Amino acid sequence: DPTVVAVTASSVAEEQGVEPGDKIIAVQFSSTDMTKDLEELIFSGEEVPLDTKTITWPFIYAKLQEMSEDVRIKLTVDRNGTRRSVTMQPAVTDEFFAERGLVFTRKKSTHKAKTWGAAVGLGFRQTKEDLGRVGAFLKKLLTGGISPKKLGGPLSIATVAGLEASESVSRLLIFLTFLSANLAIVNFLPIPALDGGHMMFLTVEWVRGKPVDERLQMTLTLVGVACLLCLMIFVSGMDIRRLFF
Repeated sequence: DPTVVAVTASSVAEEQGVEPGDKIIAVQFSSTDMTKDLEELIFSGEEVPLDTKTITWPFIYAKLQEMSEDVRIKLTVDRNGTRRSVTMQPAVTDEFFAERGLVFTRKKSTHKAKTWGAAVGLGFRQTKEDLGRVGAFLKKLLTGGISPKKLGGPLSIATVAGLEASESVSRLLIFLTFLSANLAIVNFLPIPALDGGHMMFLTVEWVRGKPVDERLQMTLTLVGVACLLCLMIFVSGMDIRRLFF
C-alpha cells in the first residue's frame, strides 16, 4: 500500500491528522456543486480501493492537479492496523505548480548484472539507448520540436554531474556514458573543424577523385570554428541565466 512519507506543514492533510507512516488504502472523489452529469462523467462518487494495479498513485496525483475548489477527496488510511477516513478540500495557492498537500516519492530500483558478460551486455545496451536519445534530441532541435534554450554548457554539465555523483558512483558513470555518446555524435556531424567535417572533405575527395581546394577547405574550417565558438558562447549564456537568474 502507498505509505505517507511526509506531510507538508500547514497543509490540509496535516490539519486533518494525516501523519507519516499512514498507509493509504482507498480514495473517494466527490463534488459539492458540480452538475450531476459532469460528476458522473469525471467521478463515480464511490470509494476506490488502491491495489497499485488498476488505480495507481500517479493516476490519483494527476486527478488532484485537475481539481477545482468545489471538489472533496476522502482518504482511507491505515495507521498500525487502525483504519480512519479523512476528508480534504484542495487549498488555493499562489504557486505556479500546486502540490495539493500530497507529495509522493518516486519508486527506484537498481539492476545489477550477475556476471561480467551480463555487465558488458548492459553497457552496450545503455550506450545504444544513449546514442538514440542524443539523436532524437538533435532531430527535434533541428525540426523546432525543442527550443535551443534547452541546451546546456559546461556549467550545466558540472551541475548534473554533481547531482549524479551525490546519488552514487554508478549513476555518475552512467551519466558519463551519456555524455560520451553525446560528444561522439556531435563530433561526427558534418561541420568543418570537427571529425565529421574531415570525413565530409574526404568523401568529396573520393567522389571527385581529387582533394578539395585548400583555400576553400581552410575557409570552411574557419567558418565552422566561428560557429562552434558562437554556440559555446550561447550555451554558456544559457547556463548563467539558468543557474543565476
